[in-house]
Amino acid sequence: MLNQNFLQAYYITTARELARMVGIRKAPILHHFSESITGAATIRCFNQEERFLMRSLSLIDDYSRIVFHNSGTMEWLCIRINFLFNLGFFLVLIILVNLPKSAIDPSELLLSHIFSDPTSRETIHTNLQPRIFGTL
Repeated sequence: MLNQNFLQAYYITTARELARMVGIRKAPILHHFSESITGAATIRCFNQEERFLMRSLSLIDDYSRIVFHNSGTMEWLCIRINFLFNLGFFLVLIILVNLPKSAIDPSELLLSHIFSDPTSRETIHTNLQPRIFGTL
């Protein structure tokens, strides 16, 4: 429990800081782009296209670095959430396997699975459809 609270606090502070840094890195790109569009004639007149292009690419690189770390943080969270979900699902399956056969009716178990998992509804619906409406 202590480890979970530490990871949660660590993730929240990191995610908040990364979101702030994404906003900080995005603003100069938008500002430089709007200024470049406004002064396009002047930039071309003084033959400074290459300098403005390099500055734009540099700003985009800085932004991309932060977005990459932000995406990595989101993946980190998703992996941990998936692990916890799979662990819980595994424990429930172990409990269900060890229950006596008379404890749960298999038809009720199938219905509860169908109503809890949207992908299983589609699978069962497509598997039953040819039987209901005849052979296609």
